[in-house]
Amino acid sequence: MLDGVQFRAVDLRSNVDWGVQADGVWCSFTAAYFVDLSPALTSWTRDLKPGGWIALTEVDDLFGHQPLAPRTTARLTAYYDDALATGRYDFRAGRKLKQHLEKAGFRVAQSMTLADRELSFNGPAGPGVVEAWRARFERMHLLRQFLEDDFDQVRGEFLDCLTREDHRSTAKVYSAIGNRNP
Repeated sequence: MLDGVQFRAVDLRSNVDWGVQADGVWCSFTAAYFVDLSPALTSWTRDLKPGGWIALTEVDDLFGHQPLAPRTTARLTAYYDDALATGRYDFRAGRKLKQHLEKAGFRVAQSMTLADRELSFNGPAGPGVVEAWRARFERMHLLRQFLEDDFDQVRGEFLDCLTREDHRSTAKVYSAIGNRNP
């Protein structure tokens, strides 16, 4: 327990009512589920105190790992496009955090990329990272449905890619902190 700190869990899909004036909002790996993020940010931060802050962290280009066969990369890119077009998820949300904060009326105090040994790294992944990715693929029922008969091949190639010495990632983890404009 932290003195003077309250944590609240809310359904971010609804019109958020925190029930208190908040100093800040911290949101990690959630923004991509809101393909039109700016209105959601406005809702989430309606109850901020003057000068309040919001901190967002999100991955960008989750499957951006190479070397993969061109067909595999094309299938994953098609999945990105389908998820965005159907309003399910924005796989390129990380790079857009700053512009969404500004559009929602925030002054961006800081915007950065973060080191992440599981999502954004070069060189071979350790066994724990490969297992985390294997478990992630098992939870991705919509990806399995989208790829149909290609799912096992894509998953296998992707996991193999992570263990290669020449593995390179274009995936990035972005973080942005904004302050409510007065």
